[in-house]
Amino acid sequence: MTTNYIDLAVTENDSGEWDLVLDQQDLVLEDGLESACVVSLFTDARVTPDELPPGQTDLGGWWGDAVDDTGDRIGSKLWLLEGAAPNQETLAKAIEYGQDALQWMISDGVAQTVTVDASFSTNEELLIQVEIVRPDGRISNFEFSYAWAQQLQKGT
Repeated sequence: MTTNYIDLAVTENDSGEWDLVLDQQDLVLEDGLESACVVSLFTDARVTPDELPPGQTDLGGWWGDAVDDTGDRIGSKLWLLEGAAPNQETLAKAIEYGQDALQWMISDGVAQTVTVDASFSTNEELLIQVEIVRPDGRISNFEFSYAWAQQLQKGT
């Protein structure tokens, strides 16, 4: 059985923020799973106190999880890596957090496999590469970047 997945299309603006795509007054739909990846990777997942970096007290999380009685949770723990050193340990955590955040695609039958890889660009942006193999064999590839310094400046 093939699961069709249709979602609202999102796009990244010049400021690095994501927004819904409109065509005149209508929301644009897409089936490429990019929007699902953006929401899954860049919505902050709630963590336990022992997962927090030293000095942090905010457990994160999306408010919708508090009212969801299905047990499904949205988001990733990538936000825990903000300000982390650009090293192999950070890359390993980014891959782990990305895989965990996108596991629902396999569980829900949207994908056969989801593979996440991570690297740093020359200016130390975290690059996250995602390959999704759908049940019918089609492959979708996405790359997302996350600039620590840029995000930290937004909070000031």
